[in-house]
Formats: sequence, structure tokens, C-alpha cells
Amino acid sequence: MITAVALDMDGTLLDSNHEVSEDTVAILQNFQQREGLVILATGRTLREVRDVLPPSFRPDAMVGANGALIAVAEDGAMGEPTHHTIQPELISKLIDGAREHGVYYEIHPAEGQRFALASDRELIESQVQDLETTSVENHEAKSRREAVETKIAWLDELPQSGNVKAYFFAKEQQDMRAFISWLEELKETEDFSTSSSSSHNVEVMAHGINKATGVKELLRHFGHSVDGLLAVGDAGNDLPLLQLANVAAVMKNGNDDVKKQIGRVTEFTNDENGLAHFLKQHI
Repeated sequence: MITAVALDMDGTLLDSNHEVSEDTVAILQNFQQREGLVILATGRTLREVRDVLPPSFRPDAMVGANGALIAVAEDGAMGEPTHHTIQPELISKLIDGAREHGVYYEIHPAEGQRFALASDRELIESQVQDLETTSVENHEAKSRREAVETKIAWLDELPQSGNVKAYFFAKEQQDMRAFISWLEELKETEDFSTSSSSSHNVEVMAHGINKATGVKELLRHFGHSVDGLLAVGDAGNDLPLLQLANVAAVMKNGNDDVKKQIGRVTEFTNDENGLAHFLKQHI
């Protein structure tokens, strides 16, 4: 019997307009009324989750920043998160690498606004121009443009603590492949984890951290077993979580390699209410 669900957000729970369908909310609320546990497992930070969730939908807990943040709901609202931070020395090295490879970056603190250095603004803005001529998916292009226009704080100096995730993006896949190769070399001397949700991005978190580690911690907290876990996602950063769950599915709009590894695929996409259709059948 399914007693807990862990859901990715972008490409899964959210449609291309970053909205949650009323059907999905109703199904999850009914599941919670039957004492089911609802966990969001996302690359977003707590602030970014709050930006898109409808007020009527109140998950029981959240794994954010691909495992670097964990928060439990208290009195209907998400409580103060625990977090795994990246050392400032590593952040500096990562930014230097992004500059060398001509790659967009943004740094995410546990709380507050994502940021980049003002001195790198021209480089970062160049990576969100003319995206319609590349293989970047519409939702990713939209997110990057919104980030540059309204969500990134342009700072003169790096904060020295509290950063949980570094996000990198390149509009050309070969540039991202080169940057990821550089990251793999850097892992020989530095401890950190990486995760990608498309062929155009990569995220860096503290060592040994991913969505699965966060969900396992929350299951222990609530006294739930992995045997009762259902998980749904769409991308490579969801793979550890999908492999953890007893029942797992990849969205129809999801990554083909992840579909091959997991096997079960939803009948409909995230823009066709695919998650709601799948949940109706399994919870």
C-alpha cells in the first residue's frame, strides 16, 4: 500500500506555466486526509517553492535544492529548513570555472534571493539570448529569462556562508558537456555532488546529497517505510529518488534515458494533467 508520495515539481507537478492543476491538488489533499504523506522533492529552494504553490496545497514536507534543504510543515506552513551548505572556497572555484567555460551561473542561499556577481552580468545575460534557436526546452528558457530579469541579485562580493546550491546553464550543449567534464576533474580534489535536469544544465550541492537522501531522512522522521513510497519525476536529477521508491514513474515529457532506466511512464505529459491521471490510478 502506498503511504507516501514524493513528487518532483518542474516538469512533473508543475505544467509549463509553473502551475499546479486543481485535479492534482484535490487528489493529494484526499491522500493526506487518508493519512498519506506528501513530500515535494525539487531543485527549487523554499522561497522558489512558495512562489508557485497554490495556497490550497500544503505538502507535509519538502526536499529542496536537490537534497540540500529539508523542511517539515508546521501549522500549515513549511517550517525552517535544515540545510547542507557549500563551502565559500568551492563556490569561488565554481564561479571561476563558469567564467572560463563561458557558462551562466546562479548561487542559491538556504534563504533569500539567488545571486550572481555583478561583474559577470554580461556573461550571464549572453547565455539567455536567442534561446529559441537552440535545443533548450521552452520551460527552461522561460525560467532562465525570468531569473535574469527579476530573480537574480547582482552582488559585488560573495556571501561567505549559507549557500546550498550552485546552478549552471549553457545554451549550447557542447559548452555544458565541457563544463561538466571540468567538474568531474574538480571532484578529484573537492567533495561535492552534481545533478542535471537537462542537457543544458548542471547543479552542484554538498557531497553525498540528492533528492533520495532527503526523502529517506523525511521518511525516517515521519516513521514511514520506503516500501510504501511512490515517486514521480521527469529528469536525471530525479533518478536516485525514482530508484529508491517502491513505485516509480517518469513523466511522458521526461528524459528518455531516465524512462529507459525506470520503465514506467505516465500516459500523459505535465501539460496534459499527467500527474493527476497517474496518481488517480495508484493512490
